[in-house]
Amino acid sequence: MTRFDNVRIYMNYMDNDRHQELHFHVELSDGKEASISISSGKILAGRINNKTHKIIIVWILLHKEELWDRWNKAVSGKKFWENTT
Repeated sequence: MTRFDNVRIYMNYMDNDRHQELHFHVELSDGKEASISISSGKILAGRINNKTHKIIIVWILLHKEELWDRWNKAVSGKKFWENTT
């Protein structure tokens, strides 16, 4: 899990049934939530504001390789997340 501004980003173990696409979850301090594609930055489910979505897309670009690695571990049931910023 990681946090910045009003954003909490996390993944779930074995979470490839619903979206069947590499993704992570976003929870905002205002209660809005979304699932975001790692490969495209597209919102797969939920809703977040455009400004936050753009910030998350930049964050993905900076962390894409790390996200892919964590996704592969997560869907294999392995430990995949250390607290980072």
